[in-house]
Order: sequence, then structure tokens, then C-alpha cells
Amino acid sequence: MAKKDELFVLIKSLSKSEKRFFKLYGANGNAVANYIKLFDAIDQQDVYDEPSIKQRYRKEKFTKQLHVTKHYLRLKILESLRAFHHNISHNAEVKDILRNVELLFNKELYGLCATELDRAERIVQQYELTLQYVEVLSWKRRLKQAIEPHDYAAFLELVHAQSEHVEILSSNNAYWQQMILQTWQTLRVDTAPNTTVDKKLTKPQSLEAWVLHHNTQYIKSMRAGKGQQEGEQQLKQLLLLLEKHPIRLKEDPASYISSINNLASYLVFSKRDGEAIELINKAKSVYENLKITTEKKSLLKQILRTYNIELEIYRDKGLKKSPDFTFVNNTQKFVQDNRNKIPKEYLLSFWFQLADIHFRHKRYNDSLTVLNNILNTKFDLIRSDLQKYARMLNIIVHLEQKNYFVLRYFIDSTKRWVKKYRGVEPYDQYMFKLFLKLASLPEYEHKSVIKEAYEELFQKDDESLIPNEVLDYVDYKYWLEHKMAKR
Repeated sequence: MAKKDELFVLIKSLSKSEKRFFKLYGANGNAVANYIKLFDAIDQQDVYDEPSIKQRYRKEKFTKQLHVTKHYLRLKILESLRAFHHNISHNAEVKDILRNVELLFNKELYGLCATELDRAERIVQQYELTLQYVEVLSWKRRLKQAIEPHDYAAFLELVHAQSEHVEILSSNNAYWQQMILQTWQTLRVDTAPNTTVDKKLTKPQSLEAWVLHHNTQYIKSMRAGKGQQEGEQQLKQLLLLLEKHPIRLKEDPASYISSINNLASYLVFSKRDGEAIELINKAKSVYENLKITTEKKSLLKQILRTYNIELEIYRDKGLKKSPDFTFVNNTQKFVQDNRNKIPKEYLLSFWFQLADIHFRHKRYNDSLTVLNNILNTKFDLIRSDLQKYARMLNIIVHLEQKNYFVLRYFIDSTKRWVKKYRGVEPYDQYMFKLFLKLASLPEYEHKSVIKEAYEELFQKDDESLIPNEVLDYVDYKYWLEHKMAKR
């Protein structure tokens, strides 16, 4: 990302509530402040265009030093976000308390200072905020020295406690180092360093270290080929561990949901869909019980992954079994409600899967509704393969609905798109010709045309002119078989 685009990206990332709060917080009674004008101008753009902003405000003095106004605007946005999300986590709460402590200490209001420190200490103990605990203990020592400057035993006790938490922090870092190296060596074998952890690992001393330990052992067992059962057991132990800490689960649900998603993915891979669905329902209960919002993008991605795993299960069940359309409809609503927050590659994947499930179960109007979302959204070159499959599926759905009048338009536009972004494969060209035939011929001639196409595309001995990886997305074979059996 170019540095000049950073402010544009920041503004575009804001929710409606965050923007409204900024306008109230930032304006401070002056709705025509220069940085508010700049905020509105950038917010109205789809692509950052600085020259047009300078032209729009060419009579304003601030355009002469636009970089200064941009810098000030960035600071004001971040300041308003801190105020808006002041209770985003206990970590943030402790930081605010410690700011209070410093202010009170400088005013020599030591009683109030002690009260705030006690509040901070309860939080860091309960949520194992090791780094913040070191700072809390440092302030407790400074306060003790200010009140009782000769209580050396108390000073040493606090310094010793501080050292213990520094050691825990060092141990956590060692476990982080181990997991990062193990993941790097597993996924990027060609670039990974052949090194080990600097610090000798001892038994984990915190929940964070235990979580890292189980994740590392899971990755290690899968990499070493010791059998997937060992990896499965590591994930199950991790879930049991996290479930014993409900307070921490509430503070950091993403870690728990990520572990559920990893285990559910493994179970789907092992053809144990029933067990995977049980886990997915457990994850959903976490969303509901904790009233999780979708403001945190890292957490939103984990929620999306959970929905995606379940969609994959329903999509892979085959065409003879009807999925739970309550789930499908709820998923579609969730995606639609959060479409502006969902990364585009996720959005495209969800829409394609939903459209395909509707199509496979003859819910053609629903399929077209979702496909139109794909066709009317600019995805650029993101997952151009899925964009191609969506366009091919769109043609098939219109054929099923006998919308012959518009088919030539869709066929021609799809050919142009595929030629421009993907390159037309021989089987693509064959399908385009078949679609045109079916659109122009009377319906009583369709059966012979379809039969001829099927025999040419899917020859004897399971040889196919269409690669299996393509059929995994658009199952032309089943569709043609269905059309032949239908008549």
C-alpha cells in the first residue's frame, strides 16, 4: 500500500457508527474545520484521488500544505477510535487505568493512586496480562517508595515479583518462537531457517504458553506424519483447556473459535461430518452467548471460517440430500448484513457456494439473486476462477429457467470476460457452443444435443475433457445427466 493511500484506507475501514462518532468528537463545535472537510472529501471517493481534492478546495489555504492536514486528520481519527472503543478489551482498560495512575502520582494523590493500582492488579491477575502486570508492579514499587521510602523489604518483594513475571513473559516468548519456527518450517520449507528455540523450554507457566504448546504440537505431529490422530488429540486437549477458562474465553473468543475451526476442518477431511457439525454448533453457541459483534475483523474471519466449513459440508453432501435451508438462509443473511466488512475473497467464496447450493436443489430464483451479487460487484482479479465459474453457473441457471431471450447476452458477455481475465479453455469453448445451441433450438431437440455433448465431453473409462477440479465447482457432468434423465 502506498503511503499516500493509508489515510484513504483508514477512513474506508470505519463503520457508520465510528464515522458518526468521529464527526461529533472531531468537529468539537466546528463542523467546517479543514480536517472535517478533508474527511468528507476522501469518504466520498471510491478510489483515492488527491488532485481532485486539491481542485475542489483550490481556494482553501490548507491545500497548500495538504500533508499537514492529512497528518492531523489521521491523528484525530485514531484519537476518536480510542475514545469510541475505550472498552474494547481488558488490555485497553488496564492501559487507561495506568494513565490515571501516572496522573494521580504526579499530583501526589497517593490514596487514589493506590486504589487505581489495586483495580489494575485485579484485572491483570484475572486475565493473565503478563506484560501489563510487570508495569503494575513497577508502579506499586514507585508508590511504596513515595509513601514509605525506607521499607526496603517491600521494595525487594515487589522487584522479585516483577522478576517472576518477566520470566513468565520470557517463557511465553520462547513458546511463541517455537510455534513460529515450526509453522515456518512446515509451510515454507524452502525459506525456513534450520534453527531451534533460543531459550530452553520449561513446563508452560501460563494459559498463553499452554495454548501455544498445543498448537505447536499439532503442527509438529501433522508435519512429521505421525498420524493425524495425534494432531486431533492435541486440538481436543486445547479445547478442553480453553473451556476451563470461561473468563478468558470471553476476553479472547477468537483463539477458541480458531481451535474449533481447525478441529472441524480435520474432521471434515476425515469424512466425519456429524462430529464437525457438533463442533460448529458449539462455536455458534459462543457467538450467541457472548453476543459477539462483527467489528473485530480478526474475529469476523474466524466466524466466517466457521460458516464456510458448514457450507462446505452441505455442498459436499451431494445433490440427493437436502441441506438445512434454515442454516443456508441464515448464512446468506449474515453475509449480506456484513458484506461491507467481509474481505472480498471471503465474500466471493460465500456467494458462489450459496448460489451453487441453491442451484443444486432447484432453487433457481434464490441462486440468481446471489449470482447477481457476484456479477454486480467489482472483484478485480480476486479469485478470477470463482468469478468465471459463477458466470458459467449463471448461464446454466437461466437455461433451467428457460430465459432463452437473455441467454445470448449472458453467453457473449461471459465469453468476453473469460477471454480477458482467464483465457478460454477448449472445454469452455465447447460449453459456450452447447449453450448457444440449447438457447436457439426448440426444446424437443435438446435431448439429442445434450446426449451428443455428454458422450463427447465424458468419454468411456471415465475420461473427461473437463478437468475434475473444474467439475468440483461447476458439475457439468451431473447437470447433463440430469437433463438426459429428465426427458
